[in-house]
Amino acid sequence: MGGEVRLIGALGRDKAGQDLRTFLSGDGVDTTHLASLDGEATGRAFICVEAGGENTIVVDAGANVALLPDHLPPAASMANAVRLAQLETPLETVTAFFQGGDGLGLRLLNAAPARLEARALFRLVDILILNETELQTFAEQKAMPESQAEIIAAARSLLVRPGQCVVVTLGAAGCLIVNQGEARPIAGRQVSVVDTTGAGDCFSGVLAARLAEGATLADAAKMANAAAALAVAKAGAAVSAPTRAELDAFLVGKVPP
Repeated sequence: MGGEVRLIGALGRDKAGQDLRTFLSGDGVDTTHLASLDGEATGRAFICVEAGGENTIVVDAGANVALLPDHLPPAASMANAVRLAQLETPLETVTAFFQGGDGLGLRLLNAAPARLEARALFRLVDILILNETELQTFAEQKAMPESQAEIIAAARSLLVRPGQCVVVTLGAAGCLIVNQGEARPIAGRQVSVVDTTGAGDCFSGVLAARLAEGATLADAAKMANAAAALAVAKAGAAVSAPTRAELDAFLVGKVPP
């Protein structure tokens, strides 16, 4: 998306780790704080994709679970940055990532994979990003919320302080932005689905990039939703994410899905 991106994470000192670092650097990601750890294997995900594009993922976390608060850059170096995290690393590390520093910028949590104990993080989060399954888990509901009213009620049950928002991604139906005062739907985009792997990551990354550029949350969500639509029209995870040029063309109807 053209943003200045720093990735904080951990790899093993193995070929998989070397390949991932090369891939990220080639895409312009700053890997200064991507640690290579002795005695740890690089994390892997094994993905099964059904004919309709839906996926099941088995994760071997590897070095991800060894990412500690000590691996984080100084808080001052993250001042005014948009901070985006997810839940495949220890909660103590995500907590430390969201805390401290002058000029604390927006903090986004893509709460995946859903871990109920991660609700303790929500007080530190400005924008919480969830899909319907994750919303059901964190709202502790027996059935997945289906109607818009049910989704809004479940999302609002997760708000713990003023000024927070929940963005619920709804697949082909788009997404819903919820705060205490209003709920705003963002319409989905119709595409031929090939593989949904990585769609949530693509959505979250584009949302963060647009917010860092000063876009409103609604405008950022519209672009993030379009990017995720392009991503599911291709096979793969990181390789399916569109470039900014591809996304801009799609938004004005120049590129068919």
